[in-house]
Amino acid sequence: MKLTGATIAVQSFFMISGFYMALILNQKYIGAGSYSLFITNRFLKLFPIYWIVLVGVLALTGYYWARHGNLGIFAVWSDYALDWKSAAYLALTNLLIFGQDLTLFLKFAPDMTLAFTTSFSQSSPPVYRFLLIPPAWSLGLELTFYVMAPWLLRRSTVFLGVLMSLSLMLRYFLAVRLGLDHDPWTYRFFPLEIALFLAGAIAFKAYVAMSWARIPNRLLWAAFGVILLFTFVGRHIHLWVFYGCFALALPFIFRLTRNSVLDRHIGDLSYPMYVSHLLVFWALSISGILDNAAAEYRGALTIICTALLSTGLVWISRPIENWRSHRVGAGSPMLRSGKPMTAP
Repeated sequence: MKLTGATIAVQSFFMISGFYMALILNQKYIGAGSYSLFITNRFLKLFPIYWIVLVGVLALTGYYWARHGNLGIFAVWSDYALDWKSAAYLALTNLLIFGQDLTLFLKFAPDMTLAFTTSFSQSSPPVYRFLLIPPAWSLGLELTFYVMAPWLLRRSTVFLGVLMSLSLMLRYFLAVRLGLDHDPWTYRFFPLEIALFLAGAIAFKAYVAMSWARIPNRLLWAAFGVILLFTFVGRHIHLWVFYGCFALALPFIFRLTRNSVLDRHIGDLSYPMYVSHLLVFWALSISGILDNAAAEYRGALTIICTALLSTGLVWISRPIENWRSHRVGAGSPMLRSGKPMTAP
């Protein structure tokens, strides 16, 4: 069974992120010191788990080197003599996440220095192959958005709508006028992707403005059902029809699931599963477990093992999560009061 695919999944998450960041910035991180508290708490959410997985990748690569005498899937690090500036950039972006999305817009020149490119396929080897946790390119976009979010998401709906329109117009210009209608421009270039973050933020403003007492639960379930259906048939629906429906449905789905314990647990697992699933796949492949399993069970086995590892990562990070919550409670007077804004 094929679901929506990576492009729709990632860009839908950007809308969810915009909705959630607007919610916490307008109802939780308010007052003096809120910006630094918001940024450091987001970093504490992402970096510890990322670094644990990164150590796991390095350990697995070291194990492969000890057994086979090469770096396996990361052999590019030993097969090519990088310019020192290129090596420093790639090492730092693997460590700090920032800038990983830019690897999709760079190529290696003959002297192995980095240069801009409109297509990463023009590079040999592709620069993104030096990423130790390949899915983390999207975290680079997320972190860029986090840095900007406190200045953006407290602005008026009109401001957000204008900025979103400008982003969509730029997308149209690059695709139609310049022919940049291919990966990575379709869902990895931040000036274009910010439209999706802002669509989520506008959906939050709609959520605040709605009179929920007058909206029946069946409408909430209908919105949830439509998006669930689209998840299974999304490959047959135009991308922007999907995104429009998803943005419209966000307030209703949030209202339906806002107190769901199951939804909270799924949310807790989503990030560690996202960053660790390739590590699990590589470990199962190197160990030979996948080779010995029937083909129809390999995907399920990888998912189960990823879920187990992610559960462990959530448990390990629990003290950090508790500290993050405590930091909000111990923040400025407005943060301590927990008083939500009645309108964003």
